[in-house]
Amino acid sequence: MHEHSNNDRAIVRALALAMAAVFLLKFAFAVAVSAEEAEAPSHPHIDKGDVEGNQVWPLQLHLPGKVADELRQINERGYNRYQAQRQRGQMAILNWTPAEAQRIRAVLIIPVLAHSLAFGEHAETRRIAEERGMGIVYLRHGIDRLLIQGILDEIADRTGIVEYRHAPWITWGMSANGRFPTNMTWQAPERSIASIVWHGEVPPWGGQYPPDWASFGHTHLHLNVNGIDEWAGTWHRHVRPVILNYQMRKDWLTNMVVAPGIGHGDHPEGTLGTRRGWTAEVTEEDPVRRMSRVQGFDYAAMFVDRALALRLPEEGYPTNGPLELRQVRAEDGYLIHPRALEVLLGEPWRPLQLDEEGKAYQVDPQRTADARQERGQVDQPLVRPARELDPEQRKHWLWVPDRAMAEAWWKIHAIKDQPFPLN
Repeated sequence: MHEHSNNDRAIVRALALAMAAVFLLKFAFAVAVSAEEAEAPSHPHIDKGDVEGNQVWPLQLHLPGKVADELRQINERGYNRYQAQRQRGQMAILNWTPAEAQRIRAVLIIPVLAHSLAFGEHAETRRIAEERGMGIVYLRHGIDRLLIQGILDEIADRTGIVEYRHAPWITWGMSANGRFPTNMTWQAPERSIASIVWHGEVPPWGGQYPPDWASFGHTHLHLNVNGIDEWAGTWHRHVRPVILNYQMRKDWLTNMVVAPGIGHGDHPEGTLGTRRGWTAEVTEEDPVRRMSRVQGFDYAAMFVDRALALRLPEEGYPTNGPLELRQVRAEDGYLIHPRALEVLLGEPWRPLQLDEEGKAYQVDPQRTADARQERGQVDQPLVRPARELDPEQRKHWLWVPDRAMAEAWWKIHAIKDQPFPLN
C-alpha cells in the first residue's frame, strides 16, 4: 500500500513537471515573438541607429560627433550631462517617420521635459503626422538652434530621407524648455510653421531678442497652454499680454488655452507631483472639470493639423531646398475675446491693460495670483468670425483657424456648459 502511494506521488510530480515545462516553453516563445514584434523597425530603409530601434521610435541616436563638439563649446555643462547619460545607454535623439513615407514635408521638433515625449507618441499627433507627411524628432540633448541643423542632417543621412535637411518645422517646448519654440522662430523664421508652448512662458517682447530677428514679414501661428493655477497666475500676468503684444507688433496669430483646475502640468493622469496624487483621476465629485492631458494633447494636435494645412504649399517637398511657407489670411479665421477666459472659467477679471502710449499690453502688472480689476461687461459675442473686425481690432483678440477649433476651445473652457455663441 505504501509502495503504491509513493509511485502515485512520483507519477503526479512527473506530470506536473512536464506540464510546467510545456507552459514555460510556450511562455518563452510568446515573449520572444512579442519582443521581436516590438523591436522590429517600421521602416525597412532606416538603418539600426546607435541602438536597436522600435516601432515607437525606429531611429535612436547619440549626438553626431560634430554636434557633440559644438555642444561642448557652447554649453560645457550640457555636454557633460550628455556624456554621463550616454554612458548609461540613453540616446540623445529619437526619430519617427510615417511608416510608408519615402519623403516628408515638415518636422515636429520636441525637446525633453516631462509630458513632451508623450505628445510625440500621442495617437492623434501620429495620425496627423501620417496624413500630412511630417516626421517627429525628440531631443534629449542638442536643444539649441545652432545644433539643430547638424542633427537633422544626421537623420537625413541615416534614414535616407533627404527632406529632413530642409524641412520646415513646428516646435514644441514645455516648462524650462518653453522658450525653445520662440528661439527657433526668432532665429529661423523662414522655416517656422508654428510653435507650441505647453505649460511654459514665452519671452516678453523686447526681451532677449534683437528687434530685427522678429522682422520676418510673414505670419506665424502660436499656441500656449497653461494651467489656471500655474506659477501664480502666469496665464494672465505674463502669457496673455505677451502673445497679444506679438500679435500687435508682427504678423503672429496667437491662441491660448487655460486648463481648468490645473497647475503646472498636474493633469488628471498624474504627473509632476500632482496636488491630488501621482495617479489622480477625474471623478464626478471633482468641484472643477479639470482638463485631462489627453484633451490638451488632442487640442494641440488639432492645432498642428491646421498649421500644416495653412502654411505648407499645396504641393512639393523640401528635397533640394526649403519650401516657401504660405501667408495666412487672418480674416479667414475666428476670434475669441480675451475676456472669454474669465467669463467661462468664472475667474475674477485679471489686469489686461495697455501702456500709456497704447502700443503694448503691460506684462506682470501685478505679480500676485490675486491681482484683479473691477469686472466689466463684454457687450459682444465672445467668439466671432475674424472678418467682422478690422485688422487693428483683430490684434487684441485670440485667433483660431476655423469654427471647429473655436468649438474645441470653447468645450475646454465652458466648465458650466455655457452654450457656444454662434449658430
